[in-house]
Amino acid sequence: MTDISLHTPAPGLQRLVLQGPLTIYDASDLKTRLLDGLQDGQVIELDLAQVPEIDTSGVQLLLLLEREVQRLGGRLHITAVSGAVREVLDFCRLGARFGLAQNGS
Repeated sequence: MTDISLHTPAPGLQRLVLQGPLTIYDASDLKTRLLDGLQDGQVIELDLAQVPEIDTSGVQLLLLLEREVQRLGGRLHITAVSGAVREVLDFCRLGARFGLAQNGS
């Protein structure tokens, strides 16, 4: 099971730290836990440095979270990624979409 730590360092800013896999086995539970706490106009900083595995369900979850944050007038920014997450986001050409620099730059 993937743990989610939530920090609110300032009004309108949430930092989410995920620890564990982002795979099909956890997607349904994670979807509920990630989306339930969203509020209008928030900036969400997402730390994925401790995510050892991600599959297409995990990528879909990130895209859904981004869409819902934007729908509420906020912004999603990934602040840190593990090697596994970096590899998949680079492969899917989604790094720039989430504010990540090109790998190797």
